Amino acid sequence: MTSAFALAALLSLPGFGQPADLHRERLHVGLWTVTVVQARFAERAQCRLSARGMDWERGALVIQLSPKADTFDAVYRIDGGPPHSVRGDAPELARLGFALHKDDLSNPSGGLVPILGSTLAGAAEVAVQVRPGAPVRRFRVDALARALEAARTAGCAPEAFQ
Repeated sequence: MTSAFALAALLSLPGFGQPADLHRERLHVGLWTVTVVQARFAERAQCRLSARGMDWERGALVIQLSPKADTFDAVYRIDGGPPHSVRGDAPELARLGFALHKDDLSNPSGGLVPILGSTLAGAAEVAVQVRPGAPVRRFRVDALARALEAARTAGCAPEAFQ
């Protein structure tokens, strides 16, 4: 038993349990967590920017509702502004490399609500309603710009977010 605990403690030390070529860094900016994995040999970074129920991918904020939620007709508002249809953003999201549907025929949206990052400059909150009459879910995004800047400073190019 003692050797198992010693091994677990050893693997939890920085540098153990992961290849020497990789360096992992985690930053917290407001509600956001920036995770950067640097591949030293390739001089490349893979980055993840996330907060509860949200991820930054390919220049867009992706809100993850329940995987069972059909978000095909979802509408969102940025800081109480005019409503935007998720469907209306589909052409631009496809240009950024987003799949317009999941492989699940019963719910091709997969509960995802992608929002173009270019519409979020200076935003504090995004509100989402999956269908008329459904509850409105609110997401704080006020520190997103600072988190993106921290990620860039840590070596994350826009294409490094997956």
